[in-house]
Amino acid sequence: MPPAPPTPHTPHMRTPPEQPQPLQVTVPNMYHLHGHHLQITYSTTSLTGEPLLTYQDAHQAKSFRGDEIRAMPCDLGTLVSVTVHTTIDMGSTAVSIFIPRMQSDQGTTAAVHTYAVTTLHNLSIAPQHSRGQLDTYSITKLHGTAQVVFPCPALRRDLPRAVVGDAGRAVPRPQLRHQPARLHRRIVRHRFAAGLLR
Repeated sequence: MPPAPPTPHTPHMRTPPEQPQPLQVTVPNMYHLHGHHLQITYSTTSLTGEPLLTYQDAHQAKSFRGDEIRAMPCDLGTLVSVTVHTTIDMGSTAVSIFIPRMQSDQGTTAAVHTYAVTTLHNLSIAPQHSRGQLDTYSITKLHGTAQVVFPCPALRRDLPRAVVGDAGRAVPRPQLRHQPARLHRRIVRHRFAAGLLR
């Protein structure tokens, strides 16, 4: 019986190493800013899809969402404004923050340097006093960080609006005790349905 012919040798093909994927360049949607007596956190989106802004100065702390936040593109970036104080007969106070155009690698934090303008809109119920310049300005230098934060689609789908806190997160269980009784029962019912409470 003749011997079997030798098996032809197939050269071993080396698999080229995988090339690292470049980091995705994104636009930040969360800004933490502070300077002098101001602390401001601004998010362009949230679990509800609304923008959120928290403001704190030496005298007050306030939270804003949705239509309470006025964002307008301009040559300086995006001008974000909220009204922090209103009176019936003396006018109002607004704070505007310049959000610069930015791009950053996904998963990283970028430094921000910008300004906040506090505008005092003077108003008098006496017409003779409403003359001359009615708006006065003060400028505060701000610095902080910007990053990309992705809301959780599952939580956004399962939780009612009442469960979403001012920072775009589900309200922690201890805070539920401070809600009105009817809202408390509604939140707990939805949380059991969503499997968030055991």
